[in-house]
Amino acid sequence: MGRLIKRIQFVVGVALCLFCLDSTCQIDKESFEAFKAIIPQENIVLQANTNTILAGETLFYKLYCLSSTGKLSLASKIGYVELIGANKKNLFKHKLQLNKGLANGDFFIPPNIETGHYKLVAYTKWMNNNSANPFFQSDVYIINPFIPNDDSFENKELYADNLKEIKKTIPTVLQKNTDIKLETNKKVYKFRENVEITMSSLLGESNYGNYSVSVRKLDLIGVTDHNSNNKVDNYDEIKYLPEIRGEVISGQVLSKSNNKIVADMIVALSIPGSHYIYKNVKTDQRGKFYFNIHENYNDSEVIIQVLDKNKGDYNILLDDSSFKYADQLKYAKIKVNENTKDWLLKQSIHNQIESAYHNAKRDSIVFRSPNTMFYGNPTVKYFLDDYTRFPSVKETFVEIIAEAAVRKSGDNFSFKVYNYEELRNNVFKEYNPLVLFDGILIQNNLDVLDYDSNKIESVSVVRGIYFNGPSIFNGIIDIKTKKSDFKLPKNREAFGFLNLDAIKENKIYYNPIYTSEVSKLNRIPDYRSQLLWEPNLFFNSNSSTINFYTSDVKGVFEITLEGYSNAGKYIISKMYFEVGN
Repeated sequence: MGRLIKRIQFVVGVALCLFCLDSTCQIDKESFEAFKAIIPQENIVLQANTNTILAGETLFYKLYCLSSTGKLSLASKIGYVELIGANKKNLFKHKLQLNKGLANGDFFIPPNIETGHYKLVAYTKWMNNNSANPFFQSDVYIINPFIPNDDSFENKELYADNLKEIKKTIPTVLQKNTDIKLETNKKVYKFRENVEITMSSLLGESNYGNYSVSVRKLDLIGVTDHNSNNKVDNYDEIKYLPEIRGEVISGQVLSKSNNKIVADMIVALSIPGSHYIYKNVKTDQRGKFYFNIHENYNDSEVIIQVLDKNKGDYNILLDDSSFKYADQLKYAKIKVNENTKDWLLKQSIHNQIESAYHNAKRDSIVFRSPNTMFYGNPTVKYFLDDYTRFPSVKETFVEIIAEAAVRKSGDNFSFKVYNYEELRNNVFKEYNPLVLFDGILIQNNLDVLDYDSNKIESVSVVRGIYFNGPSIFNGIIDIKTKKSDFKLPKNREAFGFLNLDAIKENKIYYNPIYTSEVSKLNRIPDYRSQLLWEPNLFFNSNSSTINFYTSDVKGVFEITLEGYSNAGKYIISKMYFEVGN
């Protein structure tokens, strides 16, 4: 597969150089067919902890990106998950880093969400090219007893399950698939008692794979019919590049004077911040540019600009990356039966108590390593707090920065980096340095020369000739503010802007441990209905165990193990246990 990925990357590079008359697509049809010959078609499967959920609860999900063989796909590195309402508005759009075809996430249902039918959709950009199945969808029904939705009282009906029928099955194991057997150390548990689940493979190594485990109280409500039709009536003919290294941001440069495409123009991208991202590329023969973002970043405003002294003469048009099929999703109105009123009230009170103690039950965020500077280590770095402060950037360079300077020529000012002795007569000696302010490319030096230096943390200088993408710079000047909050001047017509949401962070979900009678948790109420959500269970032995604790909620709880074996076989196992006081 490593050889395949290298081949894919090579074909991507070639495809970006090809000419295409259709300026609305990322790639032309000929290149797209070449991709299809070597990259397997992808299919997303999304597993959620429930399809019926109350406001104040959390929706958990696990994403599997599968190839046409049914095994996990290694092609796409970015997946997208959205929850869309009948009004076509997004409750959320998550961008996920796919790790060998796997990802997971969660969404807290806020108290201002109306009762209704929603669609959980998932896709990769490469999957969007499949006319028969461009995305995955499933139904989610949200109930909010505090915001009535009087016009949604027909068609779908939420009803009370017959708990007596479920209780009859305890302690019998109910499984849709018996390949992996589930057993608990007891059948009935007390409040805050340890539960141990033993998972046994009945078919040996053939069941080894990646699974999710959900332990959730059986709801009194369900949906009579929650099957979705994935058929698309109007397929979007736009062809998308596979995101095989990271997120692709693309667009086109046009001349303002005649609206013609501009080829061979260097375009720069900045994602500002303390650990910023800076890249530049050159437009192809149809004026298209492509940035591949594989580094970590926070939610940010992306800044794109043309590297040219007349940068204001060009328009930057960014490609639309939004979900194209929201208008084709079909919804039904739902009705909540009166006999669930008391249960809804009780459950909502439990959710409010859990919300009140949220700070004591926080999930842990998995730390992501900050980006290293693209230029490596600077020649020298000045921390301005170590020096006498001067009012402006210009004066700071005159009085403090020995390796660089500000030069005046007529009415213009320019930065200069003093090069090494052996490079002073180099053919690139007249080239300008790359000047960055919190990662934002500075082309008009007047924008920063009078900037208040008291807001600056450090100035780094890189000496020597630096090749960055298609650009050549005579040194680098990297200025960072204390708060990473530098803003461009108000005249922003020469720039392209894009609000970019960060990759959703990975979490270790809260799982209390009641091991001591004097535990500090004893004084904290515990009304969890979701006792466990483990999205990454790597089952690689014939038997494995997992532990968790019950809460202060009594009732029947369902254990669901679900996922795919390494061979691509779908497996689901279920069993039930009871919690009493």
